[in-house]
Amino acid sequence: LDELSVFFGGKSVASDAKGVRGFKCFAGAEAPANHHSMTTTSVAYSSDRRAFVTAATDGKVLLWKAGKPERVVSEGSSPVWTTAVVGSALVSGSEDGILTVVDLDSSGTKKVISGHLAAVSKWPRTERPSS
Repeated sequence: LDELSVFFGGKSVASDAKGVRGFKCFAGAEAPANHHSMTTTSVAYSSDRRAFVTAATDGKVLLWKAGKPERVVSEGSSPVWTTAVVGSALVSGSEDGILTVVDLDSSGTKKVISGHLAAVSKWPRTERPSS
């Protein structure tokens, strides 16, 4: 990717091969609908590195292409702590113990898997970032 725009700690960071170029901050409700309004917790790249997804404590998972958010792939009421892209599928895990699997191709098929008794997270529960 020539340029990436990702939210970290409520800041949109634009970067390229030369390094960080700038910051744009949104305060909660000021964030555009296709951006995160809270802290980004996870970034996962597609296998071809042409796209990536971000997850945040606002419950949104966004698909990014060409350095811009393309669409909200998944949205819930619970913080999303982890993401992975496997083939054309996105898997995300959230605070409420839900795994969500979304087909990133044109179908956008979504499957929700419940059963975890605690948050689905890539961090040990005591080391997870605060929201």
